[in-house]
Amino acid sequence: MSKSGETPLHVAAKSCNYEAAQLIVTHMAQTLNPEEIRKYINKRTNDGFTAVHYAAEITSDQLHFPGEDAKLMNLLIDHGGQ
Repeated sequence: MSKSGETPLHVAAKSCNYEAAQLIVTHMAQTLNPEEIRKYINKRTNDGFTAVHYAAEITSDQLHFPGEDAKLMNLLIDHGGQ
């Protein structure tokens, strides 16, 4: 976790990196139960932002491929993101 409270998932969401976010969530699914994953996905930074907040702020110039923002948001929501 960074000094600002960002997890690797926050960083992946902030940079619109669906592949990195998917790797993180897939790894967590192998080692944690669904409630622990939900808590991690909804972890807030020192400023109160979750990975979902960052994903909601993605602009079209950040996309690596069409629809990446939607795939990222769906990944987070499917695993309990709020």
